[in-house]
Amino acid sequence: MKKISVKNIVMFRNKSEKSRRTLLTNLGKGNEVSLDGGGDYWVRSLSALSNAVKEKSTEPIRNKIVDITNDFKPGMIKQTKDMYERNLNILHNYEDFDFSNWLPANTKTVSRSSKKAIID
Repeated sequence: MKKISVKNIVMFRNKSEKSRRTLLTNLGKGNEVSLDGGGDYWVRSLSALSNAVKEKSTEPIRNKIVDITNDFKPGMIKQTKDMYERNLNILHNYEDFDFSNWLPANTKTVSRSSKKAIID
């Protein structure tokens, strides 16, 4: 079953009868989830940078560089190669960055949920 946000439920009241029927019909259809990947290609480097800031260490960045280099295969298509290279370029820019100079000693990193309220 398709997930629907609380906002969409509230907006449902303002929709026309035809729009309501369409929404209800589409709710029964399952979400097609692709296992091929997709999404933002720089998530790998952003997660490493986030972990590096939290730990105030460049070790997560160095580990991610090794992971991406190990996953890289010469036979990949050009688009995938470009994504790997861009990730590596982002990470190499911060490989020797000193996070302790830019962050106060007693900082606490607070994570923020990017998901909206969803009802299953």
